[in-house]
Amino acid sequence: MKSTLTFESKEDEGAIELRVRISVGDFSGSGCAWFSRSQLEKFIAALAQYPLSEGDLPRLSGGYWDAKEEKVAQEHVGIIIEPCSKLGALRLSVFVAEPSTENPEDPTRFSCSARLSVNYSHLDDVSKGFSELISGDRDLYAFHLAE
Repeated sequence: MKSTLTFESKEDEGAIELRVRISVGDFSGSGCAWFSRSQLEKFIAALAQYPLSEGDLPRLSGGYWDAKEEKVAQEHVGIIIEPCSKLGALRLSVFVAEPSTENPEDPTRFSCSARLSVNYSHLDDVSKGFSELISGDRDLYAFHLAE
């Protein structure tokens, strides 16, 4: 089954809007969130680790923040890569959601998630694509995976 993870970016006053689309067969969804350049750079650095450190896994989370601006209260984009076997296999988990302002009790009414099996070579590709996105060399990066 073919899977595609697409990232689009747009910079505005130092912040970067990241739109993420996931497509696995006929299943798909999208979400977007704003990130600082340093958040994305930290994510890229974490992708380059070998092996991944359990205490510092590549993770990205964005959306609406809580009133104290301490944590994301309504996640619209969530990505985490984690080991899933002793043999070096990795799992890339993606969560995307459209913002919900109509019903705060059900903030992820329009959402989807997917888990993809990846390896360190895939992480290298994603790291390079993300680097080109935040440097402005491209505004779209698509990661294709045939499972």
